[in-house]
Amino acid sequence: MEQVTYQTANGALTGCLFEVSPLEPKAVVFCHGAFEDQQSWQEYASRMAGQGFNVFTFDFAGHGLSEGIRSTVDLEVWAYNLRDSMNYLARRGYQRFAVVGHGHGGSAGLIAAAHDARITCLVALAAPVSLIPPLSERIAYTAASLASKIKKKIKHAPLTLSRLQELDDLELLADESANAAYLATPTVRSYYQAVPIPDSLHSVWMDITRSAGRVRAPVLILHGAKDRVIAEKQSQALVRLLPEHKRLEIMPQSGHALHLDIEKDEVYKQIAVWVKRYLK
Repeated sequence: MEQVTYQTANGALTGCLFEVSPLEPKAVVFCHGAFEDQQSWQEYASRMAGQGFNVFTFDFAGHGLSEGIRSTVDLEVWAYNLRDSMNYLARRGYQRFAVVGHGHGGSAGLIAAAHDARITCLVALAAPVSLIPPLSERIAYTAASLASKIKKKIKHAPLTLSRLQELDDLELLADESANAAYLATPTVRSYYQAVPIPDSLHSVWMDITRSAGRVRAPVLILHGAKDRVIAEKQSQALVRLLPEHKRLEIMPQSGHALHLDIEKDEVYKQIAVWVKRYLK
C-alpha cells in the first residue's frame, strides 16, 4: 500500500493506492460517506487487492488527512474530488474505473458517472438521491447559512454546530455492540463535534435526480433492510431513475453502514462479483 497526496483546486487530497497489477490500466475507487474517511474501506480494499484488483481509497475534502473545511459535505465538491482522484490515477497510467461509494460517497459517484465515461461500473451503498427536510428546517438552514456568510467575512471561519447529540442517537449498524463502538470512535465524534454551515448542508438537503438519470454505467445498489439513516425508498427511487443496467439488492440483516455490519462478507462478495463482471 502506498499513501499519496495530490493537489486539486479544492486543496490537497490524501489517498492510498493498492497496486497489484501495474500493467492493468484499471482500478477500483472506494468513496466514503459523510463524516467518515477512507479508513472505513481499508478491509475491503485489502481483500480486493488480494483478489488481484488495483484499488484506491481517498479522503474527501475536510475528511481524514485531506485539506478543506473539516466535515465538508458538498456533493459538487465531492464529485470534483472523485474526478481529481481519477485524474491523479490517470497520470499513473489508469484508464478505467469501478467506483464503490457508501452514503453520500455513492451519491458523489453517481454525479461523476453521469459525466465521466472512465467510470465503467458503480456500486452505491445506501446512497441518497433526494433529501428534502421539512419547511421549518429549511428556513433554519437558510438563516444559519446567511449567518455563516457574515461570520466568514468577519472572522474568516465558518459557523459550526455540534451534532454530537444526534450522533449518540444514530443506528448506523444493526449490530448493537459494533454500532456503539463505532459511535464512540474519536475520529467519528470529531466530525460531528463542529459541523460547518453551509459547507455540510448536503448531508441533510440535496437532490441528484437529474445526474442519476444520466448515468449509463451498470449500477449495483445495495441497501440494508434495517437502515435507520437513509430510507430504503431512496434506493428504490434510484433504480427507477437509472436508464441503463441496474440491480437493487436488499440486505435483510444490515443497517446503514452495510460494509461494516453483520452481512459485510456478503456485501463484499456482491461488490466483487459486480466489479469483476463490469470493470473491463
